[in-house]
Amino acid sequence: MNETFTFLKNFLSNQGIAIPTMSVFSRFFEEFDINQDGYISKPEMANFFRKFMMNKAVAQNDQVSDIIERIWHKYDIDRSGYLDKRETFRFVKDVLAQERRPPPTMLQFNRFFDQYDRNGDGEMSKSEMAVFVRNFMSTKERLQSPQR
Repeated sequence: MNETFTFLKNFLSNQGIAIPTMSVFSRFFEEFDINQDGYISKPEMANFFRKFMMNKAVAQNDQVSDIIERIWHKYDIDRSGYLDKRETFRFVKDVLAQERRPPPTMLQFNRFFDQYDRNGDGEMSKSEMAVFVRNFMSTKERLQSPQR
């Protein structure tokens, strides 16, 4: 159990997740030690990772949904439920400014817009923006994680 606790602490720490207390770990251990033999076997550990990744994906979807709602609240000026090119340009310009980068040229913006406007209707839907937000979040995460 101590080896598993050490492994779990290291794994969660590398994921940027708070390390559980021993009592939380004990509950985890009981949940995943299906045969109650005092060891976490490979299939039991695989079950943990499946559940962990599923929960992480659900949490990321909740986070993306929250971000999308904040974007729409700020940038969907006409309250159409979509971001037109002008509204999307304001958003992209602000994101780049937060990253201390210059605003995009019209050519750069049009490439961006065409890449994420999947149905080509000239407006950015929430689901199209969610693709961008997920890509942006994963890129930032890769850039901020320590190199191994």
